[in-house]
Amino acid sequence: MKKIAVVLLVTGLMTVPAFAEKPAWAGDGKPTVEQREVHKAAMEKQQMQEREKEKKLKKKKEKQKEHMNSGEGDKKTKEMQKELGKGSEEGQKSRETRKKWWKFWGE
Repeated sequence: MKKIAVVLLVTGLMTVPAFAEKPAWAGDGKPTVEQREVHKAAMEKQQMQEREKEKKLKKKKEKQKEHMNSGEGDKKTKEMQKELGKGSEEGQKSRETRKKWWKFWGE
């Protein structure tokens, strides 16, 4: 008798949640075709905005890089001009002919 009561109690506890009502926040199932299209359009718009931001950042970085490179070139030419007038004639000739480390791509 006790075994039957335990089995009925466990079965009853397991089946009660199956008959519970769905909460209001749970939704009504699959979205409609219109809802999917609206969602897809919103996602595409968001992706386009992100791509535009990335392009702007990339352009900004390139401009900064160009600006930095032009400033470094000016510094290096000034350094070379300072070096040319210093030291002995032999040292000056060697400095004129030697390659600088930043000119490794040719010249």
